[in-house]
Amino acid sequence: MKQSEKQIPLVLTIDDDEDINKLIEHRIKAMGFHCATSTTPEEFFKKFDEKTPKLCIVDMHLQKEVQGLAVIEEISKRSKLSADIKPYIVVLSSLEDQKLISYAIELGADDYWLKPLNRFYFQDRIAKYFQTPVQNEKNEPYLRSVPDEYQAVKVGFFGDLTEINEFGVKLSGPDLLTKGCFLYLFGDEIEKATGKKPPVSVSVTSNWLDTESGQFCAMAEFDFLDEDLINNVRLWISAQKEKKSF
Repeated sequence: MKQSEKQIPLVLTIDDDEDINKLIEHRIKAMGFHCATSTTPEEFFKKFDEKTPKLCIVDMHLQKEVQGLAVIEEISKRSKLSADIKPYIVVLSSLEDQKLISYAIELGADDYWLKPLNRFYFQDRIAKYFQTPVQNEKNEPYLRSVPDEYQAVKVGFFGDLTEINEFGVKLSGPDLLTKGCFLYLFGDEIEKATGKKPPVSVSVTSNWLDTESGQFCAMAEFDFLDEDLINNVRLWISAQKEKKSF
């Protein structure tokens, strides 16, 4: 039976970087969960009181370094006051500072993730907290269970590239692209958008059936560790918007 809206877990994030917020929101929704984002402690706790999240992802370094720790401490205080509010707390940081990590854990954090976020690690950790079948029995990302000889298999995909955005590309075609598979994109438009010589590698993160066209659709993400590629895509998107405005 399909989960009701109230049963679907909610992730609440706080990060003063809108791009990080959008990335996390995109990945969490692709896994089938709800996500609400915020950029300030005031906005965060307004949504916290309204929505009762199952997991809170807190950026350690907000506009003031102490703000991340203050947010963690306040979540812990509110959790102690109500038996209904017991969210997991995950800290995000670009610095591997052992003293800071220890202090965050002492204040109530359950986990500490380093930026930039590896997509498979991120999915694996989210699945752990929500106990979803994304993980295998050894508590490892599901892709690791695929034998090496099958990971190298290459097949062709015939379809249409319907959208390029800052996360990746949307594809449409007669064949179903399974989550976790890797694709190599070719073509002039891909080279213009990414600033990279084809092929450009993407990985499928979600798929669905368009009932009107009868075509299978998929979202395939760029490698977010490739900062040059992501910056090139954002510049290309901005240029396309400027062309349309004239």
